[in-house]
Amino acid sequence: MEYCKDMNLDFQDLLDDYLFDELEWLTNEFNYLFKEKESDFNISDLEIANYLLKKIAEINFISNNDRAAELISWTIEKIQLEYRELFSR
Repeated sequence: MEYCKDMNLDFQDLLDDYLFDELEWLTNEFNYLFKEKESDFNISDLEIANYLLKKIAEINFISNNDRAAELISWTIEKIQLEYRELFSR
């Protein structure tokens, strides 16, 4: 039984490491979309952002990760601002 507990801990560590790597990648993608591409932001970028947001939500559901939750909140706010700017032009 002790062996199973150790295996579960190891698996959770691996899962957390994987999810952390995924969050890093997603964060970098958002930084590119919302910071570096700021003036060229368009509808297809919103579709990409929506896809990335869904992936972050999946990670948050799997890991209950506070960082993912913060990134989701920030992203939703940013997407709302971008929609307003795009459609007010």
